[in-house]
Amino acid sequence: MKQSNWKSSLIAGVVLGILTILLQPTGYIPQTKNVFAANSAEKVLLKALQSHTQWSSLDGEATLVQYDADGVAHTDVILISVAQPLQAKISYKTTNDPEKTKKEWVSDGKMVYLIDKSNLSFVESPIPPFAKKVDFLPQNLTDLKPGEVYHHPFEMAISNPIMEYIYPGWFAQAPSGSRYQLLGEDEIAGRTTWKINLQTATDNVTAWIDQKTGIILKYEQESNGQKIVEMEMTSINFEKQFAPQDFSAPDKDKYKNSDTP
Repeated sequence: MKQSNWKSSLIAGVVLGILTILLQPTGYIPQTKNVFAANSAEKVLLKALQSHTQWSSLDGEATLVQYDADGVAHTDVILISVAQPLQAKISYKTTNDPEKTKKEWVSDGKMVYLIDKSNLSFVESPIPPFAKKVDFLPQNLTDLKPGEVYHHPFEMAISNPIMEYIYPGWFAQAPSGSRYQLLGEDEIAGRTTWKINLQTATDNVTAWIDQKTGIILKYEQESNGQKIVEMEMTSINFEKQFAPQDFSAPDKDKYKNSDTP
């Protein structure tokens, strides 16, 4: 995903923030100096910050449009299934890059599999230990530390931009001096959302945040007047009961491990 100026400038703080939380005693953290509109965006940001605690599983489809420096749009339709804490499956239904449709990313809770359906091969690796640590994540707006952004570790372990909207805690952690404004309510994918605007020094962002789970169901971002990204969940189901095989390893009688000679 092509990151905005404010997100990419702070991404280095993610690792620093994790190390700071894990290696130092917890102390008082001053409140971030963002400006909130009189109609109160705090409840929306708190919901986004605590989103990972508000749901256990989801199954959905999203359209993600990313714009390059020349303003050319690159569109992906992504299928996503997640069962917390560490199971997920991501694949591409349609895309501008045909190679993406041949790949599937699966986590069974212990191992991660990058599956290539075109040549019946896969690469596997253990889920990194940091993906299991969530105790460092801020739970309240007063826990936020200016200049640092804390991303959900499972989001960071999965190299797919759709996970940024599934785990949207970063949205509440914009730079000091940013302005949030609650614009009202809207319905996205059959669910009631809060529509909220974020203005930073360079970016104009509008997000539609699910009122029950805090997940971002729609997102639009411009940087210095240029479109950066648009995303919309066209369907999402928080009630699906997954079977164990939904996040299983590839059939090793059919697929070859690329790391095996």
